[in-house]
Amino acid sequence: MIHNISPEQLNVSRVEKSQNSVKSVQQIKGTKEFRNLLAEKLQRSELKFSSHATKRLAMRGIELTANDLESLKEAIDLAESKGSRDTLVMHDKASFVVSVKNRTVITAIDDMSMKERIVTNIDSAVLAQSL
Repeated sequence: MIHNISPEQLNVSRVEKSQNSVKSVQQIKGTKEFRNLLAEKLQRSELKFSSHATKRLAMRGIELTANDLESLKEAIDLAESKGSRDTLVMHDKASFVVSVKNRTVITAIDDMSMKERIVTNIDSAVLAQSL
């Protein structure tokens, strides 16, 4: 037996309000996700130096300009786009072992310190372009 039910009997307005509430929750969730993503991207754009790397830079007399830092960041971005975790960035002034995920320079190696000609615990190497 089939019964005809009118929209009034279904209380359609309550269903519409419920759907609007779902959309609002999704919009808020999307906004929070966007904020988190934006904050992560901004944080990732920063380049940090470990205390060990800072000591090595000072000890080896390596001074980096704003252009040097920018080329280092670009090299790290390239390594990240290829899925690298720990990379050796070879620059005109020095080579740097970098944790790509943390965007942290772990150590700096000048030409004189490369006498052993081996770098361990890396999964990639990037040649930084001078800007």
